[in-house]
Amino acid sequence: MATLALAPEIKIKNILVAVDFSECSRAAFNQALNLATQFGSTLHLAHVLESEGRSGPDRKSVELLAETDQKLRAWGETARFRKVPYKINAVAGDLPKELESLTREFDIDLVVLGTRGHTGLDKLMLGSTAEAVFRGLDRPVLTVGPFAPRQCLECREFRKVLFPTDLSPQAARATIYVDALARKHHGHVTMVHVLPKALENNPDAPMLCQIYLNQMRHILPPDPGHAYTVDYVLRFGESTEEVVNLASGWEADLIVLGVRKARAMAAHLPGHTAYGVMTQAACPVLTVRS
Repeated sequence: MATLALAPEIKIKNILVAVDFSECSRAAFNQALNLATQFGSTLHLAHVLESEGRSGPDRKSVELLAETDQKLRAWGETARFRKVPYKINAVAGDLPKELESLTREFDIDLVVLGTRGHTGLDKLMLGSTAEAVFRGLDRPVLTVGPFAPRQCLECREFRKVLFPTDLSPQAARATIYVDALARKHHGHVTMVHVLPKALENNPDAPMLCQIYLNQMRHILPPDPGHAYTVDYVLRFGESTEEVVNLASGWEADLIVLGVRKARAMAAHLPGHTAYGVMTQAACPVLTVRS
């Protein structure tokens, strides 16, 4: 079982924020801008105009790209006012492929996405498109879901971090980000493991719970320097529901999930928990691929 030995300081030099100019993408932009300010990053604003099967650019798409370029520049003025260096990218093509291409071209350390809008990004959370996006991106992805915008507009720091885990090896890389962000903001981490409801009345439940708690402490030990605090929580029920409710009740600033490489949207939690959490959570969700 992986454990956190010495957490390296994460470097976020380049942040890519994909926008469709909706309320959700505005919230994602504000969150990305806030992080760029904190980490001294360059902000890359991008909009992908989906080609819809066209073999090459036509007059309409050229005009739309020019219009999009102007919109991105207008948003970039906010970054300039905050003294955050920025670049803009208005491109046409397949959304997952273009995001992957931009990520590699500019050596992106973090991708920020909104999940709702009139075009483009509203498809990010739909089946095959979502799978293609997260399979192609090997960088952490911060998702601002439909219930998160109001909080993101406030640009709160990540002081209260919820870290759900099924204790598998996929949690290891995510743990690095949990530790680094909590340390940076002198925050508090709640690590949670959700067990099937059927186990709640099992005679062996107390013993099993102790085993799981010990495993959780092994993966994310209490910080010896007391830069942040950690709670270890066990819940019984359906994973998505328990995680979303816990985040809401605790007013979490961030949820961190580990995701597997082989099946992009399959989290280190059972079933499609990552998908459900990202679309239902009232705070941003950071997915970190193993």
